[in-house]
Amino acid sequence: MERSRNLSIDILKFFAVLLITNSHMEKVYADYGALSTGGAIGDALFFFCSGFTLFLGRMGRFDAWYKRRIRRIYPSVFGFALVASICFASTSNMLHVILSGGGQFVSCIMLSYIVLYMVRKLFSCHLNAVFMAVGLFIVLWYIFLFEHKEMVWMYKGSTIKWFCYFLSMLLGAIIGLRSKEQPQTVIGGVKICYK
Repeated sequence: MERSRNLSIDILKFFAVLLITNSHMEKVYADYGALSTGGAIGDALFFFCSGFTLFLGRMGRFDAWYKRRIRRIYPSVFGFALVASICFASTSNMLHVILSGGGQFVSCIMLSYIVLYMVRKLFSCHLNAVFMAVGLFIVLWYIFLFEHKEMVWMYKGSTIKWFCYFLSMLLGAIIGLRSKEQPQTVIGGVKICYK
């Protein structure tokens, strides 16, 4: 059975890439470096799209499923590192990319894939409860353990953002499953879901 592409998810991925790319363009904006923002929003959108599509796809054994994730993520990471090191004399050369796991975003998503696989395997009927538990964990961590509440913590090296991104991935999974279960009608190019 051939799966059709979900245009709305493709559009969200486009905006995610646009925002993530823009957030790395501070030198291009020169005196207007504050315009290079939106990376955290783009990351969250990307995690949402990943959760949406991965919960609708086939599972199989973990090793085969995870190898497919690796084959989708790392070729572009290595390609970018190669181009950046050759064309832009970037410090993100191949050795750096390999040793850092592709950077913080790639490491985060690869770890999130592992957790998402377990959630799908064990708790797919209880996604709302998992979402609430992760959300409560983030709130409690922020209140009791996070020391630098005054800083913009999405970008400042704290791992709390990994849990926030995973929350976006869970939200994508919840909406993906609901869109699969609910009947839909297309009116004027817009999908209308109803029960």
